[in-house]
Amino acid sequence: MVFQQISRGGTRVRALLGLKYCCSSGRFICRHGSSYNMNVPPNIPFKRSHTSVHEVAMVKELGLESLYSWQQENNVRGEDFILHDGPPYANGVPHLGHALNKILKDITARYQVMKGNRVHFRPGWDCHGLPIEAQVMRNLEKEKRKLSEIPTKEIRRLAREHASSFVESQGKAMRSWAIMADWENPYLTMSSDYVASQLGVFSAFHEKGLLYRGLKPVHWSMSSRTTLAEAELEYKDLPSPSTYIRFPLVSASNLPPSLSNVSLLVWTTTPWTLPANEAVCFNSGFSYSIVQSTSGDSSGQKLLVSSRELDSLSNVFEFTVLEEIAGSALAGLHCLHPIRPDTAVPVLPAAHVRPGSGTGLVHTAPSHGTPDFAVGTKHSLDVVSLVDDRGCFEEAAGPRLAGKFVLSHGNKEVLAMLKEKGILLADKEFVHRYPVDWRTKQPVITRPMVQWFISVDNLAKTALACLESVSFVPSDAVKMLQEMLLVRSDWCISRQRSWGVPIPAFYSTESDKYLMTPELIQHTQALVKEHGPEYWWEADIDQLLPRDLREKVFGTEEVVRGTDTMDVWFDSGTSWASVLPAGEDGSPKVADLYVEGVDQTRGWFQSSLLTSVALHQRAPYKKVLTHGFVLDGSGEKMSKSKGNVTNPNDLVFGHKNRRIPQLGVDGLRVWAALSKYTTVPTVDDASVSVAASVIPRVRFTIRYLIQNLQGFGVERRVPLDDLLPLDRYILYKLHNVLSDFGESMEAMDYSRTVHSLYKFVNRDLSAFYFSALKDRLYARASDSYERRSALTVLHDLLDVLYRVIAPFAPVSAEDVVHHYPDIAGAVKPTGAFHHGIPTVDRRLLEETEDVLDCALGQKIQAMYKVTADRLMFDGKISTCKAADVDVYASEERAIQSLTRLNGGVTSSNLSHLTDLMQCATVHLHYVADVPAACHDQAYVSPVEAISLGQVTGEDMSVNAATVCRVASLHRCPRCWRSVSAEEGELCHLCHSVEEAVKKA
Repeated sequence: MVFQQISRGGTRVRALLGLKYCCSSGRFICRHGSSYNMNVPPNIPFKRSHTSVHEVAMVKELGLESLYSWQQENNVRGEDFILHDGPPYANGVPHLGHALNKILKDITARYQVMKGNRVHFRPGWDCHGLPIEAQVMRNLEKEKRKLSEIPTKEIRRLAREHASSFVESQGKAMRSWAIMADWENPYLTMSSDYVASQLGVFSAFHEKGLLYRGLKPVHWSMSSRTTLAEAELEYKDLPSPSTYIRFPLVSASNLPPSLSNVSLLVWTTTPWTLPANEAVCFNSGFSYSIVQSTSGDSSGQKLLVSSRELDSLSNVFEFTVLEEIAGSALAGLHCLHPIRPDTAVPVLPAAHVRPGSGTGLVHTAPSHGTPDFAVGTKHSLDVVSLVDDRGCFEEAAGPRLAGKFVLSHGNKEVLAMLKEKGILLADKEFVHRYPVDWRTKQPVITRPMVQWFISVDNLAKTALACLESVSFVPSDAVKMLQEMLLVRSDWCISRQRSWGVPIPAFYSTESDKYLMTPELIQHTQALVKEHGPEYWWEADIDQLLPRDLREKVFGTEEVVRGTDTMDVWFDSGTSWASVLPAGEDGSPKVADLYVEGVDQTRGWFQSSLLTSVALHQRAPYKKVLTHGFVLDGSGEKMSKSKGNVTNPNDLVFGHKNRRIPQLGVDGLRVWAALSKYTTVPTVDDASVSVAASVIPRVRFTIRYLIQNLQGFGVERRVPLDDLLPLDRYILYKLHNVLSDFGESMEAMDYSRTVHSLYKFVNRDLSAFYFSALKDRLYARASDSYERRSALTVLHDLLDVLYRVIAPFAPVSAEDVVHHYPDIAGAVKPTGAFHHGIPTVDRRLLEETEDVLDCALGQKIQAMYKVTADRLMFDGKISTCKAADVDVYASEERAIQSLTRLNGGVTSSNLSHLTDLMQCATVHLHYVADVPAACHDQAYVSPVEAISLGQVTGEDMSVNAATVCRVASLHRCPRCWRSVSAEEGELCHLCHSVEEAVKKA
């Protein structure tokens, strides 16, 4: 910038310098009427902030959407970074969970682009499943259509249209958040290519012998009329009957005399399962006590219970202990069935009988529990199915129970039957964690059904070993996944729904024969590739099932196609096979990163792991980040009924009624980065307020840099070794921030990154450095060494800041590039992500003497500002430049450090220290007792203990305080510093500058 007469522009700077515009002369003059030559930066179009509407439009205007294709073409020399998108469900409006998830992924992806890596990130959607089908059915009900008469083909067509509409609306919202992805090529689990790939994985499972069909107890949702996987269950506190029932031991030759007329006491919260009872289990390692009841109707009855549970049972009924026996004595005994008359069931040892609750004797119904089923399989017990799809007892349960819903009237009727038999010892309501359907929120039951399963036992063991090579953020997130794998049962993969990927099987209507082979699955895969997924439901059976294969298996029997669909977790869990780029061996590469909510530990993380281990004996990911669910300020889950739902647009555009400020796109992204995303992210007044302050402050800082660098050139830069101490100190601070940027970004600790950057911009630049530069930038000669030293650092600051904000605030970063100043001899950036990450200069991390002096000076300046503000508040001065400052310190080395900044003297009105503190004159005092030295001063800062460890390298602190008073000299009309000898005269520095301009 040439040294020039002040022109229009630089409003804030003019105010600080005490200048005003004279309408008659068209020139800027000081308040005394004289005009001076000063360096005031011009107005520039780069704004401190934009309206949210403008910022959303800028996503397209500034070319943010073209970055994905640019980096694919230009970062070919870098490594491939594969970020695999866990597909969100194609149903419902975009919410803050979507925003948090996609923004965390995008911050990571943009950082990788800056590193020079080529990012692969295909956005995806999970398009199948019950919620979409249920919504379609609700819409049809509103049209008063008879659901039983609607063909599957129409349901599937409507479901596809429903999913497609939400893919479009969600995708539009995500793009408006400046998410960099392959938006032209998203993956949809309902597309032909994806379904064909999934069938290929399904065929491989069959070939490896991992797929089987069998009768097993499964989680059944009566509200959804389908089986559910473990990942599709939630748990709620619900009431159940806490029931204690007597199972009288049957007299037999092997019954020990001590057990004559003794009943086994069993506790259950599911009395509706008692009609299906086939055994009572005990633990042979326990000791059992024979007790005699002394309370109520059960008085005198002899009961057998675990000795470990005597204390807890004393709260249920009163008793006396008669005798203790070993659990092994129960082997081979039988007891009477509680519902079926004249039926005895065995008493069997079982490992799943554990201490801690109940009586140590467990009612066992193989139809209604996985441990029960295992016992039944081992001992060849019957699997009795007495409950239908509605959750009601079937006719086989008997006339008193038939048709009754098991969780209500069914339970009550069973209890009534037990009471009539005199074997119900106690019954009261018990609230406990009960599984519910994750979509309908209604209770589920366990019932036996013939389903398709994947054998998981060996897979889970291998998966646990594979997890050892995977890193997790946070690190303890792996524990939950490991715990789930340890108790994982076989995976029920079939669902009784219309909207999903078909399980390609055929069944005889005349016998138990069925057909599903790898060859048949591969045949179906080829048909899907050619005709699409609907072909399974639309084509004739002769087109789906080769005639020779049909005749070989079924002969002349009537055959029907299977109507079961695959579990949606198998859909998304095989996405690695369809989406990830192929490696040299043709198999999919391992993804560098998965990022999803913590609930995916039991969902997508687990299903992806199991399917990848089954086919490739490795995890599909190298690193996993899990984030929490977004809650409101009270820690409550957001829901419409509570009125606490905050949508992404509420943050982007603001919400007047809820007093939410406009954050804009970059502000929304900063909120996501600052949220406690690895634990419990919240959206409340505090988090929104912090996010709202970051972008305006950063943009204001960058605007300051752009303004002051107008007209600067590379040839005017000052070499590093010649920079003034304060300028060198700020570069030291900048490169520490830059070093922390790399460390925190690699650790995916984005909150730390933003906090570090904001602290630097707000405290070190705005409040400290820029304040100290006022005189050097605006009052010194335009080409002076002092001013060029400052501009050199401002140039470096701009070059770094626009790039380190880019992953979080890409709109602002590209806006900086768009308004980047023309600096002679410097290459103008073409894009915020085109020039890599700024390099840390290790020389600038050294704590030189100048750096340590300025570090102490910054602490003294902060103390002084508090005192100066009080002086201004009382009307003693109008600006801090009109104050003299006395600095008192109790350590001589601190005074020596400050003296170096003060031009080598203890009193000065023109030094680095006066610039730093923006005062008139500084006086330094070394005193042993700081409080005593300044106790009678009116404007004194609180005495602070300042650590000198950074200054001296030793663990030492100094007591320090600052005293302010009205300056003894007069205010210079040009620079406003009170250092002039006479009223109305220029100070020595301003006089020399003005004289030099006149001679030029």
